[in-house]
Amino acid sequence: MAKKKSRPAFDEISIEIFAASKSCDQGCPPCPLANKGTPVTATVVDPEVQQTFSILESALKNASDRYDLHLSSTFNLIPVLNHPEIIKMTRFTTNKSIRLEGNTQKFADDIQNFLAQYKMTPKVIGYSIVPTSPVVSETEINLIRQINQAIAAWHFKSQYREIQVTLRSNLIKSELYDETLPQVFAADTALVKGLVEEFTKNVKHMALVKDQPDGRYYNSHLKGTKKKRTISLNNRMITAKKLPDTLKASIDQMYSLFPFSPYDIQDYAIAPQGVMFVHSSLAIHNKIMWVSHKDFRDSLAEEIKGGKKFSSLRFIRKMMTENHTMAQIFTRRAKEVSNTETINFMESYEKCRLNLRESLAKKKK
Repeated sequence: MAKKKSRPAFDEISIEIFAASKSCDQGCPPCPLANKGTPVTATVVDPEVQQTFSILESALKNASDRYDLHLSSTFNLIPVLNHPEIIKMTRFTTNKSIRLEGNTQKFADDIQNFLAQYKMTPKVIGYSIVPTSPVVSETEINLIRQINQAIAAWHFKSQYREIQVTLRSNLIKSELYDETLPQVFAADTALVKGLVEEFTKNVKHMALVKDQPDGRYYNSHLKGTKKKRTISLNNRMITAKKLPDTLKASIDQMYSLFPFSPYDIQDYAIAPQGVMFVHSSLAIHNKIMWVSHKDFRDSLAEEIKGGKKFSSLRFIRKMMTENHTMAQIFTRRAKEVSNTETINFMESYEKCRLNLRESLAKKKK
């Protein structure tokens, strides 16, 4: 008899914080969350973002779950953490200013000060860089080397520590993807691998190219370990395909990201405009995957009512499946009355979710 696959010690849960309107330093086109070079005037995290994050953080704490925290903006736009002890990995974002003199050391210092503020000692620290070209150059290599050296000076004083680096070229044009793919792989095999070898030994390199209905994807993963200290580096390049403007296309895309098992990513992207389940650059505009803050908080409160233990996996599955059902109903009704106005899906989900649940409960009786 085949041995039954054991359940992971904890689910793969991530929370991404988009702290204020258009404050994400990654700047991925055409993402509605991205900063495209305009100064961010916000000085505090959006109140809706903070409130939603806090209720989710509390639910995870009470369920004895841990999660990875991904921060998308500057260090003055970090939410208040009431339970930093349940964070198992922190990931930070750089912007173009990282290339200015002295800013790699400042970035590492800011990370160290943030962790000290909350008395956090995560085993894994991650950060991301957007290269000026998908083909990694000596410029990016030098930046990563400097940041790694600055973080390693204090992070690697303990054993079993890891630095994760992500290079992102998200949603680039198809022509650029085709033109540079061979060069990207060649640079990864030479420059990037050589950089990881400077810090570690026995570097393993795996590259993956995927052709999906909604886009094409290249990911190169390099990982090396030395004296129980690990450096891993992912170089990612994505180009989008234009999907048909149909509900079926949105549903198919949603289910391609659906967390069917605890081994699948359960991701919450919390932004001023709402919460996205299982955030993906290619699916950023998918109407099935977004809910309003009120809808999210009301649903989460219902999920843990009466002291019921929170299950992130069950909650995300339930919300996405309900969105699927309601989106079909809204679209069908609009066609029946020849309504050509754009449907506000998030608002409609919020208004109708309770009615849907009551209707489904009656059918089960």
